[in-house]
Amino acid sequence: MSRLRSLLLAAIVTLTATPLLAEKSPPAPEVLAAAKAVIEASGGRTEALKAMTSIKSTYLGQLKGQDAAMITKAQAALDKLMDEKSAPIQAFLDEMEASAIDFYATRFTADELKIIATFQGSPTGTKFRAVVPDLMSLMQPPMMRFQTGLQQALQNEMQKP
Repeated sequence: MSRLRSLLLAAIVTLTATPLLAEKSPPAPEVLAAAKAVIEASGGRTEALKAMTSIKSTYLGQLKGQDAAMITKAQAALDKLMDEKSAPIQAFLDEMEASAIDFYATRFTADELKIIATFQGSPTGTKFRAVVPDLMSLMQPPMMRFQTGLQQALQNEMQKP
């Protein structure tokens, strides 16, 4: 009986682990090309660079009230560190693009990606991309309130016997 149990356990482990261990084949070239087209239609690097400008503004905004020399120094440092033509920023953008392409290519077919790219490249898609940051800003306060409330509730629950 013990041997049967061992064999059964080994079979279960083998059958359940095999899909986890199996390597996925890379997406087909046409799927990768369609995923890249989605990135390009979505603004790709241009949108990433806009986000970087926003990050710079956020950092500088946190310095309000500091002396002018510190703000000037921070501006110069950020300009240097976030120069879009610099090798580190180009590497960052390449990595982000590759990650996004892989993300889309492993979740959508080439035909689905073509539909998404067509939408993203349309006037409606452009408008959609333009309002998404506003939606994110709108959602941030309720999200923060929820997280704060959840954290407090969790602390309260953890203190119960």
